Amino acid sequence: MKKLVFAAAVLAALSLGACSGAKDSDATKSEGSAIMHKIENCTNADSLSVYVGEAKAYAEKLVKEGQVDEAKKYLDKITPVVDKYAPSFSSSITAVKNVIDKIPAGTTDAAAALEAAQDSAQATLSDTVAGAVDAVKAAGAQAVEDAKQKTADFAGKAVDKTSDAVNKAAEKTADKVNDAKDALKDALK
Repeated sequence: MKKLVFAAAVLAALSLGACSGAKDSDATKSEGSAIMHKIENCTNADSLSVYVGEAKAYAEKLVKEGQVDEAKKYLDKITPVVDKYAPSFSSSITAVKNVIDKIPAGTTDAAAALEAAQDSAQATLSDTVAGAVDAVKAAGAQAVEDAKQKTADFAGKAVDKTSDAVNKAAEKTADKVNDAKDALKDALK
């Protein structure tokens, strides 16, 4: 009898174990859906930032568990939601998506692949930022040169106009002096 009860207990434990895997998968799927619904229904920017962070963490969790394809599917599913409801955070989802897309199909050590992909993405980001900084510096230097040239042109035009005004005033003064001389000569005659 003890053997029969023990066998039933083992069978029950095994069936519970088998069900727990399905429940775990369902719980995982519902966690992803819950995050998506939070993003859809939120209007506070700070909360949206937190929820997008949760979505990124969830995708990374899937990858670390070896569910790379599920992570890609989840990101494909949540990207339009983030683009619609939290467009200012869509670049962070895109960055995670790009990192996960770099993980080769059939990778057995997803955590190591994720870390390598993140390192690669960080290096690419660093190169992009350095290029952007150089472009901004070049544009700033060009803007300074343009401003100097415009200032010099403006100063040159101002000097020309002032010189013309002085010359005209001198001519008018000379004309008035000549007119006064002529009037004085006429008066003395």
